[in-house]
Amino acid sequence: MESKEKIRNKITNIKIIILIVAIVGIAWFSIWIFGSKFQRTKISMKEEKAEVELPVSFQANILEFLSEEDDALRSIIKKADSLYNEENYKRAETLYSEAYSLSLKAKRDKTIGLTLIGIGSAKGRLKEHEKAIETFNRAIEYKSLLDTIALARLYFNLGVSYQSLDKKDQAIGLYAEAIILNPDLYSAYFNRGYIFRKKEDYDKAIADYSKAIDMQPNNHSIYFERGLAYADKGDFMHSEADFKEVIKMNPDYYEAYYNRGIACYKLKNVGEAIKNFTRAIKLNPAFAEAYYNRGIAYVDQGNLDSALVDFNTAIELRPKHSSSYYHRGNVYYRLKKESNAIDDLSTAIKLDPTFSEAYKGRGLLYSYKGETDKAISDFGSMIKLNLENFEGYYNRGITYGKIRQYDKAVSDFNQTILLEPKFADAYFYRGITYGRKGELEKAIADLKKAIALNPELVEAEKSLEEIIKLKRDLEKQAG
Repeated sequence: MESKEKIRNKITNIKIIILIVAIVGIAWFSIWIFGSKFQRTKISMKEEKAEVELPVSFQANILEFLSEEDDALRSIIKKADSLYNEENYKRAETLYSEAYSLSLKAKRDKTIGLTLIGIGSAKGRLKEHEKAIETFNRAIEYKSLLDTIALARLYFNLGVSYQSLDKKDQAIGLYAEAIILNPDLYSAYFNRGYIFRKKEDYDKAIADYSKAIDMQPNNHSIYFERGLAYADKGDFMHSEADFKEVIKMNPDYYEAYYNRGIACYKLKNVGEAIKNFTRAIKLNPAFAEAYYNRGIAYVDQGNLDSALVDFNTAIELRPKHSSSYYHRGNVYYRLKKESNAIDDLSTAIKLDPTFSEAYKGRGLLYSYKGETDKAISDFGSMIKLNLENFEGYYNRGITYGKIRQYDKAVSDFNQTILLEPKFADAYFYRGITYGRKGELEKAIADLKKAIALNPELVEAEKSLEEIIKLKRDLEKQAG
């Protein structure tokens, strides 16, 4: 009978290569597309969508609401409205305050309420939002004297103040009040839609934007915002259509080309995505995000040289954007420049120590180069960042297998399977590891499980045949 040492040597010589690859056994880098939802970035479109700031801001212009008896104040308020429209908000506030004082002396309560709307709007434009809210609330004391349109404007402006302070629920309530008073106030639908999108209530956002578009069919800003909402919802077909509409209305709107490019990419129309990113870059040559996303699209096409140029430019424009280094590292790997790839992944990690995918990529490269200690450390960092990251355990288990630390490998594969019980590759590698440990029954069970989960896993079938044959040979010899 053969000694245990001979049997172990025989097992070790099974012609099975443990693949040093990432999850699913295809490419060691999983391309992290835009989903840094629309910066990690959910690169998103995290991805980095080009956005507007506040859709529609404070509205003053109170002259239209003055009655004939307010003639003495008309010239002051007319001048205040004019200064407000010229964006001279500090001077406008001064004149509205002067009109307010005169109204107090004359005991003209309606005009008091109107001038308070003007003062509050000017304060809001000056970003004095707490003071604006206080002023608008004083104006509400005179609401019984204001007509519905003026009162709707008051509630709208108060909503803008709360929205500016990120008090979303209060703003939503105030916009609703404004809409009840003035159903044609498109700006209230527009701003409320913006809040709903930020709250990730995309259906309500789209409904509000659509209502605003019904009232303002030639307002490209509303189509733009609705396009973002559709994109956030994952409806890229409607998102692309809205950005296309924006471009028809405003052919120089580079953000629309950019976001349309993202939508086209998501619709797997990579060529059209590249055209839109290129147009955005032509309109704004300093648009780092467009170079970055076009680089990802070029990678998808296999045009690595163009991708490298774009990532270089993106890094020049945004030297602290970790995902640009990550993706350039991917390109360097594909160009067989492993050292450059490791340098870029290391920079990505330095810029963002929580960048799990960068640890994964660098760990796989270290493993490929035979620097197993560094690889194990990087996979360990993945696990520290997220104890439920099965890829960290999985790749560390493969690396332990490479250096014949089989017990540690089995432990990591056990954890992988616990977290991802239908992951065929984990059963495959655990089966191989059991085979190398001489635990052939367990090896056979795992390989059969791997095949059941993924019948196309050819390596598992070949390995199973060899281990079953080996087991029979050993049993014959033992007999």
